[in-house]
Amino acid sequence: MNHEDNAIEYEIQLTSLALEMLEAVKDRQEQEKLRDRIDQLKVEPQKQGKALVDNLSGFRST
Repeated sequence: MNHEDNAIEYEIQLTSLALEMLEAVKDRQEQEKLRDRIDQLKVEPQKQGKALVDNLSGFRST
């Protein structure tokens, strides 16, 4: 059994500003990369990116 089969899948909600910024990307390949990266965040987002420090402690970069 694959480890991801047991993982919780989160819902990703984008702000209106994020949606506007994504729509502004005209390159199709870049759009696909961004979409894929957003989709990856649905599974175990807390294990992705680098942990931030100081007043951003508890958040991660992507």
